[in-house]
Amino acid sequence: MKTNSLFKITLSFFLLGLIFSCNNKPKVQEGVSADSVAQEQVLTPAAEVPVNTEVPDEPEEPTAAAAKPTSALDPIDQAYEDCMGTSENQTTVGMCDCAASAQGDWDKQLNVYYAKLMAELKDDEKTKLKLSQQKWMAFRDAEFDFSGTSYYNMEGSMYKVMAVERQKEFVKARAQELKLYYSVFIQGQ
Repeated sequence: MKTNSLFKITLSFFLLGLIFSCNNKPKVQEGVSADSVAQEQVLTPAAEVPVNTEVPDEPEEPTAAAAKPTSALDPIDQAYEDCMGTSENQTTVGMCDCAASAQGDWDKQLNVYYAKLMAELKDDEKTKLKLSQQKWMAFRDAEFDFSGTSYYNMEGSMYKVMAVERQKEFVKARAQELKLYYSVFIQGQ
């Protein structure tokens, strides 16, 4: 009985998460070693995660107003919502593909803002950002390992979607964080 209640609660949260993700949710991706930062290539998609091959337009230069949340969806979020809204993606594989594609797009945006910051920062700031990114990637990899293992060990295909969603959200959060840093930096000059 305890397991049945836990399943119902988890299912409820999952369904709420899917509803929210289709309306306003962040996206995430995985698969980068700390070595890649040393080569100034911050993130690369993992081989086993399908990634959208369409490259999103380079984001416009942010302003202080752009750093504030708005009601309009980010183009990546909108593409994800559109993907999730198609009938052919109402399967576990389809949902995972939509989330992985959005995660790849957030990964690309993360790299854009990392590169922009590295081009503008002083040497000591670059060193600290690089170290921060390396540590974030190590944390990301450990988090993906833990959450992926945890979700994939559960019974039910919904947990696979939850695992990919978690990764998408994780990368989106870092991409938005770097975008905000860049916005603040540009405004402060």
